[in-house]
Amino acid sequence: MRESSRSHLQKHHRDERTKKWEQDYKQERGERSRAGTETMETRRATCRSAALLLLAAILASAASASSIGDKCAACKAVAAELEIGISSEKPRNHLDLRNRLNSKGQREGKVIDYRVSELRVVELLDGLCDKMQDYTLQKLESGEKGWVKVADWNSFQTEKKAAARAHSKNLSSFCGRLLEETEDELAEWIKTSSAESGNVSRALCEDISKHCQSTRSAWEKTTSPATRPDRSPGYRLPPRPSRVAAVRSSCCFRRIHPVTMKTHERAANLALAGLSLAPLVVKVEPNVNVILTACLAVYVGCYRSVKPTPPSETMSKEHAMRFPLVGSAMLLSLFLLFKFLSKDLVNAVLTAYFFILGIAALCATLLPSIKRFLPKEWNDNAIVWCAPFFHSLSVEFTKSQVVASIPGFFFCIWYAAKKHWLANNVLGISFCIQGIEMLSLGSFKTGAILLAGLFFYDIFWVFFTPVMVSVAKSFDAPIKLLFPTGDAARPFSMLGLGDIVIPGIFVALALRFDVSRGIKNRYFNSAFLGYTVGLTVTIIVMNWFQAAQPALLYIVPGVIGFVAVHCLWNGEVKPLLEYNESKAEEEDAAEEDTDSKQNKKEE
Repeated sequence: MRESSRSHLQKHHRDERTKKWEQDYKQERGERSRAGTETMETRRATCRSAALLLLAAILASAASASSIGDKCAACKAVAAELEIGISSEKPRNHLDLRNRLNSKGQREGKVIDYRVSELRVVELLDGLCDKMQDYTLQKLESGEKGWVKVADWNSFQTEKKAAARAHSKNLSSFCGRLLEETEDELAEWIKTSSAESGNVSRALCEDISKHCQSTRSAWEKTTSPATRPDRSPGYRLPPRPSRVAAVRSSCCFRRIHPVTMKTHERAANLALAGLSLAPLVVKVEPNVNVILTACLAVYVGCYRSVKPTPPSETMSKEHAMRFPLVGSAMLLSLFLLFKFLSKDLVNAVLTAYFFILGIAALCATLLPSIKRFLPKEWNDNAIVWCAPFFHSLSVEFTKSQVVASIPGFFFCIWYAAKKHWLANNVLGISFCIQGIEMLSLGSFKTGAILLAGLFFYDIFWVFFTPVMVSVAKSFDAPIKLLFPTGDAARPFSMLGLGDIVIPGIFVALALRFDVSRGIKNRYFNSAFLGYTVGLTVTIIVMNWFQAAQPALLYIVPGVIGFVAVHCLWNGEVKPLLEYNESKAEEEDAAEEDTDSKQNKKEE
C-alpha cells in the first residue's frame, strides 16, 4: 500500500515538473518571438526610412533639374549655341540617296537638297544640350545676370565652381525640355527658312517657344503696322507642311529626336527606381509589380539600344537556330551540378562570378545618368592602366566610370552578404537593360527564328521536365527578379530575366526600325503592347492554375502577332522583312563616299 502511494506521489511530482517546464518553455519562446517581432519591425522601419529618403532625393533631383529662372535669357543662350552650329556648317548642297541597283544595274533613288533634309536637322540639334553645359549664370557689366560660355572651368574658385556647374546642368535640362516642346516647329523652321545669323533667337524664343513673347508684344503695341518693318523670311514661322519622308534607311539616323528619347528614358528610369523601392514603404500587389517592372525594364533597354551608329555585331540566323540548343545544354549542366555537387559550393562560385559581372553591368547602367553631374574632362579623358608584368594587358577607363562603379560595388557586397531581394532586383534589372541595349538581332527574320525556337524550348523544359523549375529554385544568383508577396508560405513571386531580355531585344529591334524609317514609334508600340499583353496573360494563367508557367508561351505569340497584324494592316510586310541592321554601316559608308564625290564635282 505504501509502495503504491509512494509511486503515485512520485508520478504526481513528475507531472508537476513537466508542466512547469512546458510553461517556462512557452514563456521563453513567447519572449523570443516578441523580441524577434520587435527586431523585424525595427528593421522594416529602418528600410522604410531609407527608402523614403532615397525617393525624396530622387524627387528633389528631378525638381532641381527643372528649376530655371529667366526662361527668355536661357532660351537666347540655347539659340546662340544653335546659331554657332549653323554658322559652322560644312557646305553641302545635295544628298544622294541612290543606294540600290535595279535589274539593269542602274542606281535607284533620288537626290534631295541637304538644306531641307532631316539629316541636317539631326546634325544641328543632336548634342546641342550637351554643349549647354559649357554655359553658366554670371553677373554682367550691366549688373544683371546672364548666361556666359565658360572657356576654363578651373578659373572658378572651389566654392563657386559647384554653383556654376549646377547652373550649367539646369540650363542643359532646360534645353532638353525646350527642344522636346518645340521639336516639330523648330525642325520645319530649320528646313524651310534661311536660318541667317541673328534670326535664330527671334524665331526660337519669340515665334516658336513664346518665352520672349512679352518683349515682342510690347514692341508690336508701340509700333503701327504701317511703320513696322517687313519680317525677313529668315525668322518668320512658316506654315507647317506635311512631314518629310525619311531620307536614310540606316540605324544611325534618328527621326525621333534624341532629346525626346532621352526624356522618355529618364522618366522611365525614375519610375523604375520608385517602383523597385515602393515595397519597402507600402504593400504593392506582386502581380502588378511583376508586369510594371518588366515593362519598364524593356522600355528603358529599348530606348538605350538606339545608337548614333549601327551595331558592330548582330546575331545571324545560324546563331538564332543554335541558341535553344546551347541554352538547353547550359540548363541541363546546371541541373546536374546542383544534383551531384553541394548547392552551397555551386552558389558560392556563381556569387563570385556575378559579383564581378554585377559591378560592370550596374556601372554601365548608371554611367549615362552620372555623367550629367560630373565635369566634362572626367567623361572625356581616358586613363590607361597596364599590368605590372604583362605589359600587353591594358585597361582603359575614365574617372566617370570609376565613380559609376562605386554603387555597383556596394550593391554587389550587399547582395553577397545578405541576399536581399532589393539588391537582387537592382542587379537583375541592370542585366536586363544591358542585355537589351547590347544585343542586336539584325533583322526581323532572325528575331522570329530566335523567338520561335525559345517558344518550344520554354514549353519543353517547364511542362515536360522538372529541370527549369528545379534550377530556378536552387540557383541563388540574380538571374530572376523577386517581388515580395507578404505571404510567409510563398514570400516572393519570381520572373526570370530571360522572359524580359529575349522579347525585349525583339521590341528594341522594332523601335530601331521605326527610327531608321522616320516613323515615330509605330511598330515599337505594337511590339511593346504585345509584350505587355503576353506577360499579363501569363500572370492570369499562373494564378488560375496555381502552377509555374512558361512565360514565352504567351509572350512570343503576343509580340510577333501584334507586329505581324500591324504590318499586314499597313501593307509594309516587305520593308519589315528586308530590314537588316548589319548592312546599315555599309550603306552609310557608301552614302558618305557618294556625298564626297558629289561635292568634288560641284567644286
